[in-house]
Amino acid sequence: MTKSRVVGLIAEKAFEAGISPNLALQVAFCESSYNPKAVSKNGAKGLFQFKDRTWSYCKGNVFDPEANLDCFLKLWPKHKSWWQCKG
Repeated sequence: MTKSRVVGLIAEKAFEAGISPNLALQVAFCESSYNPKAVSKNGAKGLFQFKDRTWSYCKGNVFDPEANLDCFLKLWPKHKSWWQCKG
């Protein structure tokens, strides 16, 4: 998936979920530079950098941009502190 498609997907789905698209884009850029295949040195993975324990709350492949975004949108409202980047 191209970077422009990733950006568009984040903006669209964040808006639909009632989360500021700008905030979601800022968090994704800070966490992974919009790279769905990103892996940090501490093992966090994907667009929004989920560790395996946190990903267990979600479904699908952590490297699938849509699944990663869906998990972020599900968890962000109650668990903002789980991310180093807050927008």
